[in-house]
Amino acid sequence: MGAKTTIFHPKDYPLRDYPKVRAVEFPSELTVAYAVCSRKCGSRQFIVDGSTQVCEYCGCLMFRTEVRRYILEPAIRAFGKGAKSRRAPQKKKPNKALEPTPGSVTCRADARPAPVPVVAHL
Repeated sequence: MGAKTTIFHPKDYPLRDYPKVRAVEFPSELTVAYAVCSRKCGSRQFIVDGSTQVCEYCGCLMFRTEVRRYILEPAIRAFGKGAKSRRAPQKKKPNKALEPTPGSVTCRADARPAPVPVVAHL
C-alpha cells in the first residue's frame, strides 16, 4: 500500500492557538543571500540573514553564493482602516477589433480552389 497523503484542513489550525500580534517593528535594512544546495539535491533559494541555512528538501547545509543588502520602504498600513493600495498601474490595451483572416483551404481531388476572401481593414 502506498504512503498516506496528508491534506491541509484550516479547521485543524484554529486562530485561537496562535498568539495575537499587536505591533511589529521591522528592521530598516535586510541582508538577503542566494543559496544553493549540493549538486545531488539542486535546491536554490533566497535566505534572509539570520534564518536557517539548512535545505528544506534534503537537510544539508546550503552554500551562500551572493549576498545583497536591501533597504526597506517606510511602513504602510496593509489592513484595516486607512489601508492604501500599492498596486502598480496597469497598462490598458487598445480597443481595436480583430481583423478576420482567411482560413487555409485544402483542395479535394479534381476540385478548383475557392477564391480567398478579401480582408477589410477597419
